[in-house]
Amino acid sequence: MRLILLVFIAIVPALILILHNAKRDREVSAERIQVEAERIVEIAAARQARFIDSARQLLAILAEMPEVAGRESGSCSRFMNELADR
Repeated sequence: MRLILLVFIAIVPALILILHNAKRDREVSAERIQVEAERIVEIAAARQARFIDSARQLLAILAEMPEVAGRESGSCSRFMNELADR
């Protein structure tokens, strides 16, 4: 019985250390994942902003085209179809 108690007393600190290290490793991994996710979101947001800016510029240019700015839907449709075919 004493031997079992002695082995148990010797093993418990090692188990506590293992569990503590595992918990710390999980926390560090979670933090790294969070930082990486934030970085990816920032990159995606910047790309989206550039895409939106490009779309605004394109729409502004198209709005100035006589075929689009005029009130005749037929010429606007032809122009847009030709543009889409390119």
